[in-house]
Amino acid sequence: GGFAGVIGVTRDISERKTYEKTLLASRKDWEEIFHAIGSPTMILDTNYRIIKANKATLDLTGLSEKEIIGQKCCNIFHKTESPPESCPLESMLQTKEYTSVEMEIGLYKRTFLISYTPVIDDSGNIEKIIHIATDITNSKKIQKTLQQAQKMEAIGTLAGGIAHDFNNILSSIIGFSELALSDVEKGSVVEDDIQEVIRAGVRAKSLINQILTFARKSETTNKPV
Repeated sequence: GGFAGVIGVTRDISERKTYEKTLLASRKDWEEIFHAIGSPTMILDTNYRIIKANKATLDLTGLSEKEIIGQKCCNIFHKTESPPESCPLESMLQTKEYTSVEMEIGLYKRTFLISYTPVIDDSGNIEKIIHIATDITNSKKIQKTLQQAQKMEAIGTLAGGIAHDFNNILSSIIGFSELALSDVEKGSVVEDDIQEVIRAGVRAKSLINQILTFARKSETTNKPV
């Protein structure tokens, strides 16, 4: 009976060591994955304090893990003791649902998509919060550039429509001026004035053609004139 007991204890110790090795290996894998996440990622408690921070967070803040653990996330990112009004963290603690918000953080001169994922325990309470800050600064710049291009396209379309109508008006001005020119005395002041009107009309038509070329985005060919 004693021998069987020793074997049982030995087996129990062996199984426990195997379990501990598996647990340590799993923890190591988790740590490696956590630190490999490219976006600043933190684990918070329900008092907004940082339990864990990955390498990307440390790189962004310039702080060590020892310096950042225990700090409030708002103190790190906003230098305040409580979350800013735009932060949905407080409401998330009530709803217990995933939430995200786009936030410009002046301290780092970057724009982030901040997401909060609650981790619920067996009692239905929030145990901790996963906080991920995805840098979308470049995406925002591209979006603004695209919006500006769309505005320019709209202006071009509008200018094209106006230019067509204006071109018709200029054609009438030039046409009637040429008719009037044939009825006036040669070398008179009136003839000179009408010729000035025609020259101005031709310059205006040239400008209108440039606007139409821009509006149509058509190819142009340079040639000596």
